[in-house]
Amino acid sequence: ASSYSALGMIYSKMGMDRKAVAQLEKAIDVLEKSTITNASLVIYQNAAEVNYKLNNFNDAYKYLQISYEMKDSIFSKEKIEALHNIQTKYETVKKEHKIKDLEYQQNLQQSKEVVLIGWLIALVIVILVFAIAFYMKRKKDKELALQKDDLHKKEKALSVLEMEKMNRKEGELQKELNYKSKQLTTHALNMMQKNKLLQELQKDVIMLSENSKSNSKQDFNPVIRALDRNLKLNQDWDLFKKYFEDVNKEFYAKLKDINQEITVSEMRLAALVKLKMNIKETASVLNLEPTSVKTARYRLKKKLHIAPERDLSDFIGHL
Repeated sequence: ASSYSALGMIYSKMGMDRKAVAQLEKAIDVLEKSTITNASLVIYQNAAEVNYKLNNFNDAYKYLQISYEMKDSIFSKEKIEALHNIQTKYETVKKEHKIKDLEYQQNLQQSKEVVLIGWLIALVIVILVFAIAFYMKRKKDKELALQKDDLHKKEKALSVLEMEKMNRKEGELQKELNYKSKQLTTHALNMMQKNKLLQELQKDVIMLSENSKSNSKQDFNPVIRALDRNLKLNQDWDLFKKYFEDVNKEFYAKLKDINQEITVSEMRLAALVKLKMNIKETASVLNLEPTSVKTARYRLKKKLHIAPERDLSDFIGHL
């Protein structure tokens, strides 16, 4: 149809309008058997134009009218097709949006699942960390408890050993103290017995001297003086002091702290009181009369600032 139409327009331009009409009519015959297109509209318009030139106004009007109707039909069809295309595009876009939305929802769901899995993994890791930390702490506490128990046992064993050692040492010290106390007591008794013996011997010598002849009295004087010197010797007291201070530490220093004016004789008396010797025994050791010992005890009590109602032996016993 397009070929006939093109050939017809060539004839028209060449001034051969009748041949042009013949070709255009052939094109129209072909068009009537086919679907309407934009090319069909052009063919009818060309046919109307050529018939108009030939003064075939009826045919020209007819073809022009057909072209107008065809134009409206084509326009309606194009409009419908355009609407259809728009609808198709809308549906396509809608489907694409729906697909994208589904993909987004799917991706979002996957992201949520990934995040959830991540949180679950993190939670599991945290639980594992806490479990390991708790296990390690419990293990450490158990080890510390065992170490503490072991240390307690060692300390207890050490305490027992120290106690045994201390008891042995105390026992040894007590034995030594008992030995020194025994030495002190023995020495004091020896001094007392020696002085008693010397005093009796001195009395006997004096009695013999008085009963003898006047010429022989002078022969007894050296013996009497020798006995008197032995009774007044300090050598025995020095040894006594050594034994006494080994047993009673700082006894003499305590007496001096109470009163600096205490004499050596008074300290000897205090030592004998500490040994719980009675007045008669004290008199024998000190080579004094019992009355003199009583007087000396009274003076010592005053020097030590002891209350009248308190006993001298009790006070000195607590020094």
